[in-house]
Amino acid sequence: MIRNVIIGIAAIIIYKFLVNLIKCLKLKKFQNEYLDFLAKKNVNPSLHKNEIMQLLKDADVQDVSSTISQPSGYGMIATQNASVMTNYPSSILPLVKGMMELFDNGIGEYKKRYMEALSPLYWIDLIVFFPKHLLEYIKIDKEKYSFKILNIVLTFSYWLFMFLITLAKDEIVDYVGRLLRAKSG
Repeated sequence: MIRNVIIGIAAIIIYKFLVNLIKCLKLKKFQNEYLDFLAKKNVNPSLHKNEIMQLLKDADVQDVSSTISQPSGYGMIATQNASVMTNYPSSILPLVKGMMELFDNGIGEYKKRYMEALSPLYWIDLIVFFPKHLLEYIKIDKEKYSFKILNIVLTFSYWLFMFLITLAKDEIVDYVGRLLRAKSG
């Protein structure tokens, strides 16, 4: 039983590490393709636009706007704010700078995540503050009163549940063992 728990924990750690490592490497590859596009090499980064935007979204990287100015004729200049993600791929300098920043932020976030998988402190924090992490995962705003109340109620319930489990650990193990024997027999 303990062996299966250890294997399960190792599988979760390896999964978190590999998923985030692969996403980081993909984003680096797409960043290099974008740099090749800017260097006028024969690549079309538009082919991967949806995947790039999904990777950035999964990394919680927010779109930014850049102010661009372009001649509009008759000595006039048109100035506008443009979304970096919407205008990908672009060779306009402010949009290029913005996109490179988004790539760097996404790569940095995935590096942080795959390194977290190897950190015992991350896993301890996740277990100890599980209700808070659950509320953050479902994207409830931390500043709202409802988050704070839910966090208190869930944390109290979580620790009460954990305390009761430790008190009745032997009975729970015996009960689960009987259930498994009944299903297999």
